[in-house]
Amino acid sequence: MKFNFKANNDAVDWFITLEADADQSEADHFLNYLSEYKHYEIMITNRTNGRQALINLQDIIAVQVNRNNLEIITVDAHYEIRSSLTQFIHKLNHDFIQISQSSVIQLSKLTEVKSNWGNAMAVLDNGVEIEISRRYLTKLKNRLEESSW
Repeated sequence: MKFNFKANNDAVDWFITLEADADQSEADHFLNYLSEYKHYEIMITNRTNGRQALINLQDIIAVQVNRNNLEIITVDAHYEIRSSLTQFIHKLNHDFIQISQSSVIQLSKLTEVKSNWGNAMAVLDNGVEIEISRRYLTKLKNRLEESSW
């Protein structure tokens, strides 16, 4: 794969041209990924200390429902906020996937999917293991197959 960058001081926004010896579906898949990719930070109010924090999406490992709150697990901290999982999912980018009714993980932080007596577990790069419900397991497998191209 080769990349070419051309500076244009008059450009208002990014303009990307894709040239490849690939079929249209592969190109469409790649362009769809680029258009859905969001890399930004979100502002939250931590319920444990009342402080606001700016969290980079790339630092989020997982989000889990904890009673009426959400626990956001990041590379270096845990945050608790008042929000529904459904509302919070809309703030996340395409790299996140729901793996149960109460858990979302970042795919790039997933190191292994292991089976334990009929239950599937997501092993994340910080060592945390989160159960994957059977209802969401097929979606996870499909996303992993998509991302392996």
